[in-house]
Amino acid sequence: MKFIDGGICAVKGVSAWGVKRDKYGLALIKADGSAAGVFTRNRVIAAPLILTREHLERGRLSAVIANSGNANAFTGPEGIKDARDMAKLAAKGLGLDERTVAVASTGVIGHRLDLDIIRSQVGAVTAGLTDSANGSTAAARAIMTTDTFSKEVAVELPDGTRIGGIAKGSGMIAPNMGTMLAFLYTDTVMDPGELGEYLKRAVDKSLNMVVVDGDTSTNDIVLITATGQMGHT
Repeated sequence: MKFIDGGICAVKGVSAWGVKRDKYGLALIKADGSAAGVFTRNRVIAAPLILTREHLERGRLSAVIANSGNANAFTGPEGIKDARDMAKLAAKGLGLDERTVAVASTGVIGHRLDLDIIRSQVGAVTAGLTDSANGSTAAARAIMTTDTFSKEVAVELPDGTRIGGIAKGSGMIAPNMGTMLAFLYTDTVMDPGELGEYLKRAVDKSLNMVVVDGDTSTNDIVLITATGQMGHT
């Protein structure tokens, strides 16, 4: 295994972009493939995660839209509607079925999401989508909150398979992925069941082992999508 440049955009079939204005950021990642996720163990689950778990029941995603600055947590039925509207905005811009769009949020808890901010940014992230390394970096920066630097990585296995990821998480990252957003991509072929099994195993041995301040976030999410563009398992 060797480290390579490009972050998530090193993976075949992935394009991304992000924008950040003051404390509000928006990232968009386009990649069609089988998908799985690991979510918070908090008994209170933020609206975007409720929606994304629903969309993941089909075992496939085509895009992820994620905002920073507002967690859309403790927002009741209105929060679910706002998360669904985020998925619709991404789907409309990309010409996708909204049920194939995952939604994630991070930021202040207990305040309703300002969709006007999302609407003002979604055009720019859609237009900016690129499969260059710049796309991965822009998306990684857009989801930052208290992070002091963006987090992205890509590796290539001996058979040519690539795996890339971006993540955010800083002062509060545990227990159990506290305030962690992570989006992983690979160009291998893998069904959703296998993806879910390997992802859970990896998270249990990595993110769930880290402790900083003892809090568990309402918004923890790790997603993985396999584009299958390498053509082998």
